[in-house]
Amino acid sequence: MKKDEIIELLKEQIKGLRDDNNRLLGQVDALIKEVSSLKEALLQKGESLSKQQRLAKGLAKLVSNTSEQQQAPQPAMSEEERQKREAEKADKRKARKNNGAKRDMHYEMEEEEHVVYPDDPDFDINKARLFTTAPRICVRYECVPMRFIKHVYKIHTYTQDGRLFEGKTPVSAFLNSSYDGSFIAGLMELRYIQSLPVERIINYFEGHGFTLKKPTAHKLIEKASGLFENLYKCIRQTALSDPYKAADETYYKILVPEKNSKGKGVRKGYLWVVVGSPYRKLESDAYPNITRIPCLQHIKRKFIDCGENDPDAKRIVELINTLYQNEHKHKVGVDGWTVEQNLMHRKKYAPDILGEIKDVFDEIEERGDLLPKSELQEAITYLRNEWNAVVDIFNYGDTYLDNNIVERMNRYISLSRKNSLFFGSHKGAERGAILYTIALTCRMHKVNLFEYLTDVINRTAEWQPNTPLEKYRELLPDRWKKANG
Repeated sequence: MKKDEIIELLKEQIKGLRDDNNRLLGQVDALIKEVSSLKEALLQKGESLSKQQRLAKGLAKLVSNTSEQQQAPQPAMSEEERQKREAEKADKRKARKNNGAKRDMHYEMEEEEHVVYPDDPDFDINKARLFTTAPRICVRYECVPMRFIKHVYKIHTYTQDGRLFEGKTPVSAFLNSSYDGSFIAGLMELRYIQSLPVERIINYFEGHGFTLKKPTAHKLIEKASGLFENLYKCIRQTALSDPYKAADETYYKILVPEKNSKGKGVRKGYLWVVVGSPYRKLESDAYPNITRIPCLQHIKRKFIDCGENDPDAKRIVELINTLYQNEHKHKVGVDGWTVEQNLMHRKKYAPDILGEIKDVFDEIEERGDLLPKSELQEAITYLRNEWNAVVDIFNYGDTYLDNNIVERMNRYISLSRKNSLFFGSHKGAERGAILYTIALTCRMHKVNLFEYLTDVINRTAEWQPNTPLEKYRELLPDRWKKANG
């Protein structure tokens, strides 16, 4: 067949396909009109909404199936074209933001119900009858910003039968103070969880109708730390009694009277976060009962920093990831999985992977081609120094592979450090340590800090400073239950 004949033949085929396509579009339009007219007729006859939806869905499916069945055959796609189309679909799904996920209904929220009736002037509920058996549900989320309420108590005093009867003054957070526990709780939450410096908190309060002076704000924080000191001691005592602890430190700048070498009155202080592994200095004969467990994420990070193009570092990262993949197959406490079972699981998967990791970094060192101060050499040296402790991770069934639980806590202190830059004094740093301890303990146990502080302040306001620590134990976030009333 000649070239011109082939062209003519293809033109005729294209024309035929266009005619078929136009015919099919006409059929679809006709069916859509038919669906619309049927829906209108059903509405006029007062059919139930559920029946209309089923019928409309069936007709829509009929339209879809008819058009699909009568479409002209499409040429088969190559594998490359198919993958490209799938990628385009994935990009469109991502653009919708929720990737097709179901809408979060927020069942944990306080809920108010509102009954809505038609507001048309011609509507008469006495003449009308329900069109549907159940109302249509619509949800709107309202945000109520921080509110301040001034409660004025008029306390009366009477005499009766020679006795004096006086109304009881409501409990305040501190002696001779006008502030309720909720006020202190709001202040503490903004300072130590939202990480706002005092100046911003003052501006935030003022924007919502309450003028708070800076010295007053600092004094309230100071008094709150004193109120919480016994609670803090009880948390510390409880954490230190735990046989397994995770620990790390982070710094905070502190203003001091003495000038440093740069002529600035600033020193670097350290906050220790202990969640319930001590540092290398505790791994000695002086502490024979302490086993130090390292953080695999710190080790892994040093190899990641070597760059994607370093095959040796990449291989060790992949092997560490394999340890995590096996570890995540089970979790102690979930589905009846015990510490003993977890230890047996580790004994099965860990030795071969650990052996391969050691073979890899031994082989790298034996090559002798690494520069002494290269990132890979530093990473391997760090891993070799930690090796015995790494192996120790898998000699227990309840140890973590990393110290991420503490790193997450440190983030809040780091964020506060970026926002407020420094503590005003060593005393201020001590107060910060107390309040961070309480705030982050609440967060770890998924306890609402505002509710917790409000309740604990009001409950302990009249307790004496020498109250035994044991009495505070039931108020710690892991056992706390909100008081009724």
